[in-house]
Amino acid sequence: MKRKWLAVGIILLFVGVANPPGTNAKMPVASEEANTISASIIPMNNGTLSGYVTDTAMNPIEGARVRVYFHNTSRENYSDATGYYHVTDIPICNCTKNATCSKEGYYTAWVYLSIWENTTYNFTLIEKGHWFYVGGSGSGNYTRIQDAIDNASDGDTVFVYDDSSPYYQIVRIKKSINLIGENYVTTIIDGNHSGDVVAISKSSVNLSGFTIRNSGEYPSISAGIQLFTGLGDITIFDNILSNNYQGIDNYANSRIHIYNNIFSENSRGIDFFYGKSCSVHNNLFVHNSYGITALGALGGSNSIFSNEFRGNDIGINFFRYQKAEIYRNNFINNTKHAHFVNDQGFLINAYDKQTWYRNYWDDCNNLIVKVIVGEGRNWIKYKIYDFDWFPAHKPYDIPGVN
Repeated sequence: MKRKWLAVGIILLFVGVANPPGTNAKMPVASEEANTISASIIPMNNGTLSGYVTDTAMNPIEGARVRVYFHNTSRENYSDATGYYHVTDIPICNCTKNATCSKEGYYTAWVYLSIWENTTYNFTLIEKGHWFYVGGSGSGNYTRIQDAIDNASDGDTVFVYDDSSPYYQIVRIKKSINLIGENYVTTIIDGNHSGDVVAISKSSVNLSGFTIRNSGEYPSISAGIQLFTGLGDITIFDNILSNNYQGIDNYANSRIHIYNNIFSENSRGIDFFYGKSCSVHNNLFVHNSYGITALGALGGSNSIFSNEFRGNDIGINFFRYQKAEIYRNNFINNTKHAHFVNDQGFLINAYDKQTWYRNYWDDCNNLIVKVIVGEGRNWIKYKIYDFDWFPAHKPYDIPGVN
């Protein structure tokens, strides 16, 4: 009889292990895309996005539509007489969402955001204005890019044809305008190694469609695109930045969005110092000394995602700690993929440091964690470590990069 009960106990033990209480034997295994426990199984309220819509003079805009896209659907709301909007019922998850703001007579503004409960973001819309043309054969077209900019006003567009390219000119933008090249490969602004090629000193500027090359060389520390301090709502996209000391120098600015660009043969692709709520995505960094260098933060998270770092000396280098999310990037054939230095003591505020997740590293065979080695500097030098949890096991196919 004792042997009979022993046998029954063993059978029950194996049944319990095979299908423990509270689990579903038919539950699907989480896909590799998830990599972490889905947020949907954690009960929480839906997210919201609210803020104000203004023009470049900070006047409120009524009736602007703010729409948030996610999971093949969207939610929207319209701004009231004070410019205030409030979009609700946005699911909270790990994905980054595209939020757009539009109204007839204005250029559409957009931003990528991680949206949680009570997320806020203020949109600035640029009123559509006149168009000015540089190069080409049209009557009244300008010969110099700067002459067209000087005659433009906030909200105007300067369009540059590639017929007269390369333009051996230095460009200074002190107005909230759109500067657009006809073709990013054939419309060339060449600084001839004499200082910053394009310098922007006004917020709400869109710059696209150019090859910008040959800034001043070291020790002048000049950039292909120089962003002066204290700016916001600048979008730089669809450009090639090559043979500059810095491709883009972004110092103490907010809401700077850099995407679909190629950075090649620069000493530094982007110098990203003290940024706030900025995004860098869908860019190719190839054969630079540094792809991105970053220092400090003004607060608010910065996002570096869906870029490819290929054949650089160092892909990303952080000096001190900057609050940033770095995810879904490809790191391929760099001498060193990522590095960081901390000289501010042994105690680190985890809230103010960078977060790495789900990047592809061509030297990592561990699908659980990628160890990133950095350097501490106080009285002595010592190794410090950061981690990318659940790195991708194959490169991402990134639109606009390949």
